[in-house]
Amino acid sequence: MKRSIFLILLISAPLAWAGDNYQQMDRLFRTKQYSDLENICQNRLKANSRSLDSYYFLSLMKLNQGKGQDAVDSMMNFEKYHNEIETEEREKKGKGYNLVDAYYMDLYYFLGQYYVGQKKFDRALVWLGKAKPHYSDDPAFHFFYGRCYAGQGDYASAAKEFQKQALLEPKDPSSAYNVASCYAQQGKAGDTVEWLKKAVAIDTKYKEQASKDESFKKVKGAKAFQDLIAP
Repeated sequence: MKRSIFLILLISAPLAWAGDNYQQMDRLFRTKQYSDLENICQNRLKANSRSLDSYYFLSLMKLNQGKGQDAVDSMMNFEKYHNEIETEEREKKGKGYNLVDAYYMDLYYFLGQYYVGQKKFDRALVWLGKAKPHYSDDPAFHFFYGRCYAGQGDYASAAKEFQKQALLEPKDPSSAYNVASCYAQQGKAGDTVEWLKKAVAIDTKYKEQASKDESFKKVKGAKAFQDLIAP
């Protein structure tokens, strides 16, 4: 399945609770006053080692500075303490409690993408699920969701996500190709050909690609498939 992993750094308008000084930190981040932002984050962490705001802004700031490993370290701390807080609240409010804060939607999405890149699809789905309220209209969001399901071998669910991507991004042949690939993995030749035709109609390179792609081995004997990929 073809698509590059990329990072999306859109800072959402605050919609829910978070710690004090979030707005100040947000302003410093937006205006790239990174030295001042770093100082505030580090001071807050001295006072509260579980300051999600601090790890949130440190993650995005370090990424923007090209300090990838530092960004990952901050993300892992954010994940650790977010999970701790969620567990504590779940014990109080019941097993169905799910901590989702609109202040952190961008980092939820970033964590989801990160774990897709690491092929840790269970963890990716958790964070993508938290980002879903804000990103459900983003074609790439459905790509990452589909990639998770495909990575877990759930090709029926993956096909649905790639179809959503295709509806949002109809001129991108890769989404239609990925749908075709998911149907092929299930041995559904008719659906495979239907979606592969859509990809080929946009870019004929997908004929050759499908002929070499092992994802299509279950339908390679189908005449309609052979006719479609013929030179």
